[in-house]
Order: sequence, then C-alpha cells, then structure tokens
Amino acid sequence: MFSYWIDPNGDGKFDDGVDGFRLDHMMDDLDNKGRLPHLFDTFWNPMLTKLRAINPKIKIVAEQANWFSLGNEYLEHGGVDRVFGLRLCFAIRSFDKKLLLTNADSTLAMLPPGKQQVVFIENHDVPRFSYAVKGDLAKMKVGCAFNLLMGGIPAIYYGQELGMTGTPANFGATDANEIPDRQAFEWYKSDTGRGMALWYKQTGPWKDQFNGDKPNDGISLEEEKQDPNSLWRYYKKMIAIRKANPAFVEGSYKTIGNDNDHVFTFMRRDARQTILVAINLSDKEAVGNIDAGGNPVSVIGDVKPALKDGKLAVTLPAFGVAAWALK
Repeated sequence: MFSYWIDPNGDGKFDDGVDGFRLDHMMDDLDNKGRLPHLFDTFWNPMLTKLRAINPKIKIVAEQANWFSLGNEYLEHGGVDRVFGLRLCFAIRSFDKKLLLTNADSTLAMLPPGKQQVVFIENHDVPRFSYAVKGDLAKMKVGCAFNLLMGGIPAIYYGQELGMTGTPANFGATDANEIPDRQAFEWYKSDTGRGMALWYKQTGPWKDQFNGDKPNDGISLEEEKQDPNSLWRYYKKMIAIRKANPAFVEGSYKTIGNDNDHVFTFMRRDARQTILVAINLSDKEAVGNIDAGGNPVSVIGDVKPALKDGKLAVTLPAFGVAAWALK
C-alpha cells in the first residue's frame, strides 16, 4: 500500500506519487500492553527501509504517541525523518521563559544528524493559538515569530494565520467536544460565500452554541488583506524574511543568554549568516543585555542595540520581536 502511493503507475518516476507519509500516533509498543512490542525494530524500520529503496528522497513524519516525548527514539530507532515538537509547542503557548529554555535546546539543538522537528503552535489536536492568548494580536504575532524563525520545519495550521479562534466544549466523553475548538477558515467579511465551510451553520448544540464565526469582526482573509497591521500581513512578512535569510531555513539553533526574565533570545547560524533574535514575552517594555557581540544589522524591527561591556543592550517594546544579522 505504501509503495503504491510512492509510484502509483509503477514507471519508476515519482512525479505522480507522494513525497512521504505522516504516521499518526506512532508507537513502539502498541497501546503499551506488551502484545506487539518492539515495533520500531520489527515493523516500522524494516518497512521504511524498503520504501527508501524505492525512493530515497521520501520523508517520514511521525506523531509521537507519547506527547511528553521529544521523539528522539523515533528518530534514532523508528526510522522516521521528522517528529512533532510537541513540548516546544506548549512552551511557546505558555509565554514562560523557563519553559522555553527547558524545551528549545532539547527540541532543536540536540537532534540526531539529518533529523528534524516539526515546529508548530497549533494543530488539529489542540485549541487554536488565538484561544490560548485570548485573541491578543500582539501575542499572536509573537507566536508567528516563534513558529517561523526558531528552526525545524514550520507548520501553519489553516486559519492560524488569520487568528481563527475556538471554544472548548464539555459534552461528556465524546469527540464532539473538539468540534468548536477550531473554527474553519473564514474567507469573507460577510461570513458567507464560495469556499466557506458549512458545518458550523448546520444545526445541533455543538454547532449552534459554539459557532464563533461572525461577519464584520476583522477576522477573515478579505478583511485582513486590507489591514496593513493584520496578523495575515504579519505572517506574509515573516515568511518573506525567512525566505530571504538562509540562516532561518537551514541554520543551526542556539539559545543565547540575557539578563531579563521576560526576554527570550536565540541565534540561527549557517555558513553565510549569523542572526540573533530577541522576543519580549511580556506586555511591558523590556530592557536586556544579551550575551552576544559584533556589529548588529537590523533584519526585523527598528530596535538598535548598543554594545556594552561586550554584550548587546536592547530595549524591546511590549511583545516586541527584533532580529539582527551579526557582522
């Protein structure tokens, strides 16, 4: 079945096939019951090796069954190329520097060679990021910066770039609780039109009670295209900055120290560039002295650091994001 989708017509060319597979809830010991143990060695690794013999370029992404796992056992023993940065996702959503420090290096800097993490801030299993930050536009832009600049393979869940929201439900032991967690992508200011999802407009308590899609609320592609300060515009800007700076795409990750409990700083570096990123996690202006030197040239924002005692002194606005290429 897997090999069919790599090369559906069997002609040895892969233009009609998939580029890889996403494995849902991948396990080494099925349901941790000892009935089908050692699946990495007896099933997954042998099968994935055979698939790579057909097309060596395929990429295998695994969702860890254990969300507390960094996923290294999947990368080292399961034969997969990428796992999900689950712990990093929750650290970003917390806006807690200590949690970020705990999870960033282990997720991004301690990977087996040639392996990657998928970096995300929301997906189909967690409430939308905008719900986590109560719709705060500045915080949603910080989430965007983490998502696209930290490293790994960034994933954007549809509607995240608009700030689509959701509300958890409590209907007892049922998957219906998750229906209102993630509102569907809103294309139009009027909340109606070609391409709009319809499930929130049908009837039923989980739909009538929790339909948060509203016309003229500023959250739609049509409205955000017209707003230069919109979240959608910010995502476009960050994607363009990422594409224009190779260190954000291919560079290594390293957490950089500073003396402010609300400022998170990290460095992305490749053979051509060294870029320092500073993010203010608080709703107040923050001053920090960063353990980095050199001649900083602005990449994001207009903050101008000063070199002080061999460190870069910066003042960031509330929830400010800044980055500099170090020359």
